[in-house]
Amino acid sequence: MMKFVKVFFIIMTIMGASILTVGCQLTEKVYQPQNTFVKSELYADEHFIGYQNHQLKTEKEIFHLTPEMVELIDKNIHPHKSLKQQVFDLLNLIFDEEQLGLAYKNSANLTASQTFKNREANCISLTIMAYALAKHANLTVQFHDVEVPEYWIRNGGYNLLTGHVNLVVSEQKLAQKEYIFNPASIVIDFDPYIRKKEFPSKIIGKKKITAMFYTNVAAQAIIENNFNLAYAYLKKATEYSASYSPAWGNLGILYRMVGLDQLAINAYEHAITLNPKNYTSITNLGIVFNKVGRYEDAKLIQKKLHDLRIKNPYYHALLARDAFYQADYQTAISRYQLAIKLDGQQHEFYYGLAKVYAQIGDGSLARKALKKAIKLNKYPDIDKQYYAKLNLLNENMVN
Repeated sequence: MMKFVKVFFIIMTIMGASILTVGCQLTEKVYQPQNTFVKSELYADEHFIGYQNHQLKTEKEIFHLTPEMVELIDKNIHPHKSLKQQVFDLLNLIFDEEQLGLAYKNSANLTASQTFKNREANCISLTIMAYALAKHANLTVQFHDVEVPEYWIRNGGYNLLTGHVNLVVSEQKLAQKEYIFNPASIVIDFDPYIRKKEFPSKIIGKKKITAMFYTNVAAQAIIENNFNLAYAYLKKATEYSASYSPAWGNLGILYRMVGLDQLAINAYEHAITLNPKNYTSITNLGIVFNKVGRYEDAKLIQKKLHDLRIKNPYYHALLARDAFYQADYQTAISRYQLAIKLDGQQHEFYYGLAKVYAQIGDGSLARKALKKAIKLNKYPDIDKQYYAKLNLLNENMVN
């Protein structure tokens, strides 16, 4: 059975078992929560003895710049240059091999200074560091939550639903309204697919980004079975931004994993009340309903979600990955082929298909799929991985 956790892995224009949901418009509610709760009813301190002993990062620590980082900005970002040139210089500092040369690491939930020191980041840690650097350079920057389609990645036995945030840099303060268009602004987004699609977005503040950071750290702690730390960070996230639905959904995941099924149901329902389009929490609620014997409710949820997601290529890729890990290779192949039929421009689909073909010993089709993945991919680090896999195939397979 798939395990779903919600994590926001933000890729500077970024965000990520399954924890959040974005995209997909509903004409009807998938699930109507049965109860309402006050925040205090949803915590379970007595089941996580000692969680208070963990030293959690503060907002100030998350965005803190070291003297070395300050010096780097002061030397390289000059206010007399145009906005476009300052943003270019900032991006050059972050990605140029002779400067920071950051490498992407999915589990790198790091503060700005840790990202700078370690030279690695995931989406949200990259966004946080870039924001802190840009603010010191006196650039006007705002976080944007981008409404991307549901997209999952896998980490061990968990399917992680990713979200997306980016930075918008402007010459003047932008109005605090939900959707904006400002031709004098520049979007800093490290995913070319997102930039090209121009998905709608809305402005969010530092508190929401901080809550996302806490939720990401908690999700990684769940994966590592460090449940007390996960609870500490999820409670912090929900206290910091009480309306942040994914944090409550992840809290439900944590409760389910430690056997607190009713509390899990309550947390999921609260998450759905805050955001009726939190399909991940609805999915996870269906899993708990099955566990506690509410089979008809679970079946109804499953059908509505399936009907909603059937045209989402990433949903088929998710099912393909799950089938692959269950050694159901024919289902995995057919699901990847469906994903490619719906969207043939995503390198991950071809890479997944190559893995299946390699697993069943069809080197010719594996190489063909992997070459297609390399052709479509735009990221040098991923290219290196793909070429390494291709070389391995060429060395070990003759067909």
